[in-house]
Amino acid sequence: MTQITKEKKKSSVSLGRPVGKNGVQVRTALLQAAREQFLVREFHAVSLRSIAQAADVNSAMINYYFGSKTGLYLAMADELLAEFDQVLSRLAHDEDSDVLSITAITNAYHHLIIKNPWWPNFMIREIMFGSGETRDAMMDRVASVLAPRFMRSVQDNIDSGVLRDDLDPKLALVSIMGLTLFPFIVQPAIERVIDANVDETKAEQIIQHNLHLFLHGALAKR
Repeated sequence: MTQITKEKKKSSVSLGRPVGKNGVQVRTALLQAAREQFLVREFHAVSLRSIAQAADVNSAMINYYFGSKTGLYLAMADELLAEFDQVLSRLAHDEDSDVLSITAITNAYHHLIIKNPWWPNFMIREIMFGSGETRDAMMDRVASVLAPRFMRSVQDNIDSGVLRDDLDPKLALVSIMGLTLFPFIVQPAIERVIDANVDETKAEQIIQHNLHLFLHGALAKR
């Protein structure tokens, strides 16, 4: 084997799958590093090198696992949305029903946010301040996964008589999204207003309060 052939072989190995490393661990490390990087800086300000260094891997691994920086960026959203879809599928199976209550679906989403506190600001930043293909791809993901799930739940509960029949599923989605995301987007301000840290316990209280407010309103019963 010639020296040139050896060098080419060596180069191809270094740019391919990581040798001697667990692929799942590498992919997970890259996703975690990306979340941390993209939350504090805009997409174009984050380099492949900085993500790879934070994950302690070769930057070629980003292309290997995700195809590009954009692929890694969108994989963050895909993983969370896939988890949300799986949670709802389990709920439907456990309840042995295709009709998921607003309480069940909103609780599931809230708890996913508590588990992934990076998500609200990440989504809002991309939709509000992003541009080009990444912004369009993010909006497509929200429109194809989150929105249909919530609207279907509203419509199913209208059809089953749980919710009033003049409720607009699309406008209900807007209300639910506001109640769901806003407290976590402006968490520092919320903490100052209520004079308490929004830890898991307080977040749960906010979840239940917002659900009750959506389902029963704020007017006193007469």
